[in-house]
Amino acid sequence: MHHGPEASMLRFQTLLISILLLATPAMGQEDDLPENTGITAETAADATAHATIEEPPRNYFIPIPVIYYTPETKLALGVSAAYIYRTGDADPSSRPSTLGGIGIYTTKSQILFAVGGEHYWDQDRQKLAGGLSYQKFPNDFFGLGNDTDPDFSEGYTDESSGIGIDYLRQLWPRIHFGGGVTLGNSSITETSDGDLLESGLVPGSKGGVVTGAGLAANYDSRENVGYPLRGGFHQVSWRLYSDALGGDFNLNSTSLDLRQYLHLGGKSVLALRGMGIMGGGNMPFQIMPALGGDSLMRGYFAGRFRERKAVAAQAEARFYIWKRLGGAVFGAMGQVGQDYGDLAASRFHYSGGAGLRILLIEQEGMNLRMDFGFGEDQSGFYLGFGEVF
Repeated sequence: MHHGPEASMLRFQTLLISILLLATPAMGQEDDLPENTGITAETAADATAHATIEEPPRNYFIPIPVIYYTPETKLALGVSAAYIYRTGDADPSSRPSTLGGIGIYTTKSQILFAVGGEHYWDQDRQKLAGGLSYQKFPNDFFGLGNDTDPDFSEGYTDESSGIGIDYLRQLWPRIHFGGGVTLGNSSITETSDGDLLESGLVPGSKGGVVTGAGLAANYDSRENVGYPLRGGFHQVSWRLYSDALGGDFNLNSTSLDLRQYLHLGGKSVLALRGMGIMGGGNMPFQIMPALGGDSLMRGYFAGRFRERKAVAAQAEARFYIWKRLGGAVFGAMGQVGQDYGDLAASRFHYSGGAGLRILLIEQEGMNLRMDFGFGEDQSGFYLGFGEVF
């Protein structure tokens, strides 16, 4: 639900680690999977799996082509490279550590680069993840609030970079705790004359630096991360951004992410997710909670609604049709507000859709995903790797 320099790391770490999964040999899941916590790790951990490999090579390197499609980027093409390794004392069945990089160019002249990695030790009980990213991203701004005009948008170009480091440790089976730090810089290089961003009245419209540190705790009972059929993942996190840390903004953000998976028989599952992000302080629009895009409320343009606070829920039924061909039907609801009093049962926006899946890696349930989503005033087609949540 974030965008801007911080979100670029989340977005590209997710894609990068999803691709690293394609480079990793047949895998199975274990109960003590560490889950990451902040900027670089939260979504990356959702897209990777725990390795049990018979006599695997300890180190290897694989280049991989990249292709995806969203309404925000249109067709995106690129290349990535993955280096998979294990430390000298690691058991062959332990989860492999990864280093990788990705470069992407889209048909909307967007340039995206990211490098990142995850290092595991202590029998996978400890995890250090980090990454950095750069993007030059022509985009659309729809304004702030829950009632923005669907016919209004203004173009702008965000040139941003960021770096983040996260540490996570397993305290008890299925329970993990950790923290991280992040640094992001954003520069709005192009706006439209006379529009809202050009006026400088929107927080963050003149760019700036955000620096933050935070904590997170989660409970993870999923039996498989790539395509869970049972269990859940529940995480609470808190992050503080301050000029005392060298940034230009003072704000805080508390997030709650609840996911549950109900097995419907065979390879069918009902996936449920509820989310809430409560931000306060001088929050730049680039990192405000936002609805829309590939991961939440497909059918709306990413950032169609954004403000300091947001709540959302989504459900998705996933099933296999024939051999490697599967399908999904999904729906979502969400709203944003500046203050708690702005959130109300009558202010939700809704979206829904359906899609097809092509199974790429059976052991992990890694799918090629093709979705069509529609909202109240927009629709969109999405092509990517892995499930949304």
